[in-house]
Amino acid sequence: MGTDIGLYKFDGFNFMKMEVPPNVISNHVKFITNVNNELWSCMDNGVIVAYTKEKKRIVNSPIKSPITSVIQFNKETLWISTYGEGIFYKSGRDWHRLSGIPDPYIYQIVQHPSGFILAGTDGGLIVINPFSNPISYRVYNSNNGLPDNIVKAIGIQPDGKVLLGLQEQGLFHFDLEDKSFRNVEVNEPWKYGALTSIVTLQNEFWLGTDGFGIVDYEFSGDRRLRNFNLSKGFSYKKVTSLMRDREGNVWIIGDSKLIYSPGEKVEIVSGVGEFTMDSIQAVIASKDGYIWFARPSGLYRFDYLANDKNRIKKYVLDGSKKKLHIVSLYEDEFSNIWIGTFDDALYRLSPITEKVKRITTKDGLLNANVISIAGRNNTFWLATLEGVVKCNISDSILPQTESNYSFSNKQDFNLPSNGFVYKIYVDSKGRVWFGTDGKGILMYDGIQFTKYPNVINGKVIYSITEDLYGNIWFSTQHQGLIRYDGKSFRYLNLSNGLSALDITAIETDNIGNVVVIHSKGLDIINPQTFAIEKIGAESGINSIDADLNAVTRDYKGGVWIGSRNKFIRFYNYNKERSNQPHLILNAVYTFMKQSVNFKDTIFEYNQNNISFDYIGLWYTNPDLVSYRYRLVGYSNSWIPTRDRIVTFPNLPPGKYTFELIAGISGQFKYQNKMKYNFNIMKPLWKENWFVFGGFFILLAIVFFIIRDREIRLKKMEHLKKEKMEYQFSTLKSQVNPHFLFNSFNTLIAIIENDKNTAINYVEKLSDYFRNLLQHRDKDLVSLEEELEMVTTYYFLQQKRFGEDLQLIIDVPNEWKKKYGLPPLSLQLLIENAVKHNSVSFESPLTIYVNAMEGGSLIVRNTLNPKSHPEPSTGIGLQNIISRFQIVSGKKVNVSFIHDEFVVQIPLIEI
Repeated sequence: MGTDIGLYKFDGFNFMKMEVPPNVISNHVKFITNVNNELWSCMDNGVIVAYTKEKKRIVNSPIKSPITSVIQFNKETLWISTYGEGIFYKSGRDWHRLSGIPDPYIYQIVQHPSGFILAGTDGGLIVINPFSNPISYRVYNSNNGLPDNIVKAIGIQPDGKVLLGLQEQGLFHFDLEDKSFRNVEVNEPWKYGALTSIVTLQNEFWLGTDGFGIVDYEFSGDRRLRNFNLSKGFSYKKVTSLMRDREGNVWIIGDSKLIYSPGEKVEIVSGVGEFTMDSIQAVIASKDGYIWFARPSGLYRFDYLANDKNRIKKYVLDGSKKKLHIVSLYEDEFSNIWIGTFDDALYRLSPITEKVKRITTKDGLLNANVISIAGRNNTFWLATLEGVVKCNISDSILPQTESNYSFSNKQDFNLPSNGFVYKIYVDSKGRVWFGTDGKGILMYDGIQFTKYPNVINGKVIYSITEDLYGNIWFSTQHQGLIRYDGKSFRYLNLSNGLSALDITAIETDNIGNVVVIHSKGLDIINPQTFAIEKIGAESGINSIDADLNAVTRDYKGGVWIGSRNKFIRFYNYNKERSNQPHLILNAVYTFMKQSVNFKDTIFEYNQNNISFDYIGLWYTNPDLVSYRYRLVGYSNSWIPTRDRIVTFPNLPPGKYTFELIAGISGQFKYQNKMKYNFNIMKPLWKENWFVFGGFFILLAIVFFIIRDREIRLKKMEHLKKEKMEYQFSTLKSQVNPHFLFNSFNTLIAIIENDKNTAINYVEKLSDYFRNLLQHRDKDLVSLEEELEMVTTYYFLQQKRFGEDLQLIIDVPNEWKKKYGLPPLSLQLLIENAVKHNSVSFESPLTIYVNAMEGGSLIVRNTLNPKSHPEPSTGIGLQNIISRFQIVSGKKVNVSFIHDEFVVQIPLIEI
């Protein structure tokens, strides 16, 4: 609903304000409608905000004035009227303005069933032909017979006739075929001022006025005007808007207040002028349309179609008696009214001659207390405190004269004694049913009586009726209803949805439903589905205090109920109405926090706490709505609830369907079902592909571990083999006769010249061989230890070659403990340099050991190969390369650069 402070949503319980986009300046809503499943909220400055469940947006349009109407002509075309800028139409994405119309102030546009667009303006009625190219229109005003040029409201009858609401002249018909105007046919002239709005019901228009509240105009049937004013419970004068919902209810904005009404199905008559409808004891509808009713003050005839002056007529039955306690009424086939009294016998009234005859026990009546009268054709039955008597009416006389009658003797049929009859009913087959006080149900088929004494415990039957399908219905004392289908009895009580067990009366309405009258209102039962529609306080009939015979059905099928202070007429306008709550899923939550998109039906395994927020819209009486739900895939059992949020925690992975049914008063049969399908995914590690993939990956890992182990074992074996070969090669090289011979010759030469130096030489030689034995079994030694070995070897060799052999080492001190390498690697490279190159005064040999960035050493020497090389195994250098590859995975680079032999050794951080 649109207000001057924004748009509000109402669910029958709460009003919720709808947010607008931040750049919307005005918050004054002038018109709301549904366009392509979007709710359009039209502001007074022409801005249109479109709402869906998931989002809101501003509709781009050229309109700057208040929007008064929107018509969705087809899926691609809209027609929009404004108050100030005329009429626009939108085709696809293109906006067009209807040019040339005489007045830009448009009150309303409607689409006629023929497709033509009708617009009410200050300058008359505009009829637009949207099918012509270019679009054409014609204006009808006072020059064409319209009595008032200001057309404020337009209504379309179901038969296509057009009703115009004018500023001054009230109602006028417009014939779209012959383009003519005529007055409406009503029972009184228009006196209710300017019209503001029209809403079409099934049988009538409700007309909003500018100062007289609501006027009801019946366009079919009775063709009458009724003004809903203060005396009829409507205390609002200025009505600005009317709307009919899917249930048939009418929503009214009157005097800036929101008012709800059940519409045309219930009519309440509390009085006519000074006459009040109080203490109604008995009611009967005659064939000519009159309603006869009895009060303590006498018998009355009510003509509900006449004006107030002629609506009520009183009939005097016995001038000597001030009051008669009338308890039953019946109209025979000659239109005579038979009046049963309590303790004053029976009266017969001829409405034509107005003659009254009193019939007593002297005339054959069993008892002076006539509780119930019912009949068919020329026979009727009377229930008295002393039994039942049948009355035959002579058919040999004219209807306008008094009919002859005769009573049967009590002995003419075998009616059980002991217990009087509350109600007599004659069904469509001519069978006579008797509802007794203590004897249950009796049925007389014209030949014999059939007893149904044990149908109910209390055996008290108050009222009887027959539905459209020939089933007989009974109301009981304190035990609800019984339906008899000719074979079996079916019981209905509170568990079946009845509002009360103490039922005053039952009657069949115009479409065959059973109307149940009780103190809380009415229950309307569908005899096929047993679905129950409840009518009560929302219709102003929350306190019915009706006597047993104060219910009747008129010739149109309307049910009249006489109560303590009013007449109630119920007519079942059920076309295009829903008798079921309209289910809406408002939101789906995970862990009651995050609202998900309704299209998102796949949830992760850790989103398994799912909540559903829903409502069954039933504005007639929202407190009566209850629900049943189940989660297929989790449990197939239906769970009843009145809550509007349900949560399913810790759902395991799987496919689910949330099913929901809304019912009235716990009745769910034949109700629509809402479904929401969703999946909760398995965790990644529980997915089949993951399990199988993981299994194969595990197999592959095991395979590669085993294979890697085998490779490493082979490498280790290979390393051990190379190490042994290296150790053997090294040992051989160091115990090589040439090396020992040269060392001893050097020692002899030193001894002859310097005994102390010789001793030092022997000690160095001893240290060399001792270190050789200690290091050869290790996989890795520090750079410091390796350099000590190299220094010792260089000392021994320099004693032989002197200054012709130079070893230059340039390594940072901090590297000596930080890095390591396979043992004897440097020693072997220096040994190879001495072994394979000439060392002499003419060809000195210089060996360099330098540190490089990245943690590696460069060992290089000048190339001067010997003319007669010493014998070599050729595995020393290759052994070094292989050992570095195995131990560290790093590569030893060997190269010849500018007459130098260069070896780059990658050090290993220890």
